[in-house]
Amino acid sequence: MWRFIFIARRGLIALLCCLSTVVSAADAQKWRGYGVVGNGRVCAVYSDDPKILAGSSLAGLRSLFYKDFSVNYVRESKFAILDRLGRPIPNKALDDTKLIDTKGYVIPNAKAGASITDIISKDRFFAPYTRSALADGGVKETRAFVGEDDAVIMLLGYSGASKSAAQAQFQLRFRTDRQVMQSVSFEGLSMKGGVALARWSNKVVVGVASMSGAIGLSGEVVFVREAVGSAPKEIAVMVVLGDSEQDVFQKVATLRKKKNMLADAEAYWNAWLDRGKIPFSATPEHLEAYKRNLYAARASLLGGQVPMDLTGQYDVNEMPQLSPRDAMMTARAFLLTQHADEVKDIIKYWASVKTKPSGEWYSSYDALNQPASGGTRIDQPEWDANGYFIKLADEYRFRRRGEWLVEKTFIYKLADFIVNNLDKNGLLYEINRSEWRGYLPTTNMVNASALRTAGAIADEFGDLERAQLYRETADKISSALTLLYDTTRKTYVNVRYFAPKGMASSANPFVKFWDTSTNFGVLWGYPNHKEIQRTNEFYLANAQRLNGGLQYLETTETGFANYGSDVYHATTAAAAEYHALQGQRPTALKLIDWMLKNSNAYGLMPERILASGTDCGDASPHTWSMAEFAAAIWTYYQTERPFQPD
Repeated sequence: MWRFIFIARRGLIALLCCLSTVVSAADAQKWRGYGVVGNGRVCAVYSDDPKILAGSSLAGLRSLFYKDFSVNYVRESKFAILDRLGRPIPNKALDDTKLIDTKGYVIPNAKAGASITDIISKDRFFAPYTRSALADGGVKETRAFVGEDDAVIMLLGYSGASKSAAQAQFQLRFRTDRQVMQSVSFEGLSMKGGVALARWSNKVVVGVASMSGAIGLSGEVVFVREAVGSAPKEIAVMVVLGDSEQDVFQKVATLRKKKNMLADAEAYWNAWLDRGKIPFSATPEHLEAYKRNLYAARASLLGGQVPMDLTGQYDVNEMPQLSPRDAMMTARAFLLTQHADEVKDIIKYWASVKTKPSGEWYSSYDALNQPASGGTRIDQPEWDANGYFIKLADEYRFRRRGEWLVEKTFIYKLADFIVNNLDKNGLLYEINRSEWRGYLPTTNMVNASALRTAGAIADEFGDLERAQLYRETADKISSALTLLYDTTRKTYVNVRYFAPKGMASSANPFVKFWDTSTNFGVLWGYPNHKEIQRTNEFYLANAQRLNGGLQYLETTETGFANYGSDVYHATTAAAAEYHALQGQRPTALKLIDWMLKNSNAYGLMPERILASGTDCGDASPHTWSMAEFAAAIWTYYQTERPFQPD
């Protein structure tokens, strides 16, 4: 049975019993990282994580994008409480080597004498929040969020009975360097109508306004200052984006009419969650993590563009890198949780970008929608993306009662490419993220499933000859998958026919190595079967690392390729989904809770945890990993029934 495992299309979904565990404070590991806020038109990256600040001179609001990811408009923001001489009051020093936030989580690597900064990752799921104890006995708080308006709202608070505190000061530093391959430039900063206005050559204007504070300018920096005393004080700063000065003024006026911007934003995002599906039977810890990661993945989208990450780990041409594979993986999580509008934007975006004449996407694009070299060579195959797109477009059509987002000829183009690129062994011989040519089980399973779907589409439109060709090709791939199953170790393996750094020899001209991404083949619709079941048994016995996560792939290489030995959230989440669908709920739960314990300071999922267990990868958070984690939570609590191998 060729079943597309999003969720069961027909019939009622039975809620399974809520087996769960609480992640203990003693075990929880909060890795370094960032928060993401946005609404589909505005996207911003924020962090006051002490582990990030320790390695960077920048703080607070690190990136700000509008409508697409081609231009970043800010460099950083800072919030300080000044004494009567205008000097920042430092944070209170620690008396011991452990830093505990207000939820009881240990912040690792804190040293005696370090300042107290509590990162509270479980305040409101849509608003990164920082609380710092000051040396004068006061407390300062920072909260960043985006609601339905095109603005990042900074709520800045101070409370304390200190006589030394005199003034709260927020400062925002804009980027003034030329961007987008030197074609967009900063044109200046000025005051008008009580609003600081920063202008760029692409006609975008960023305004800074406050409900009550005084605004000043210095070079590329905007200052907002307000007197503080013994009474608690909250300052609201609005960073508003628009297409003209008038547009900004109108948006500022709208915001100033709101009595409680935080409550309005909370209602807005809760309404968005309610339009999809929420696993109400989840434990409070899982439900909070589900909301936080699904929201942050949503906040990372602009006009259908899905960045691999927003931390700078994956950049091309000084813009966030766009990958068709990562985008479609993220789209699956939105479709699974019934947020179809986001899926629509992603499908339409990837249908519009440049493909090769042969019918495949490049592996990497910049935010100008152009093929661009990033972590992978743009001319290398990423053929699984063809299958993902076909499956997404068809499933979206079903859920939207027949709404096609692309012409059938585009589906045929993608499917024809798969057919035309089978080799003599009946398989697709392509590449994975580390640029190793070879046979990948995931690519072949996904595309076999996609050809079945394309065949059904061709049948609907009366193209019976094409439909038969697609089905025959799918059967050919399925029959050839035995070449990718290691009968000795009882697991699917990647196969490549050249000798990388000593892994092969003249006596053994090809290399077989396991890869924990294979579960995506089944999650995207390839039939469940005994070999994939045994593969998962192999993963549990041989690929689990760091007390529960899954190593990405088997490797003996060093340097860049050694990343395969790290532990990845996306493949761990896929395993959790598979085991949940199998009815193996205790196993799925352990994998989910490992991810929860290994989130970053804002409760979001990094791409990976280093094999040494000493740090996470720089992509923290990682868009696909956040989305896949949310998919794992959803699948665990909402699975209709276990599925059995054919």
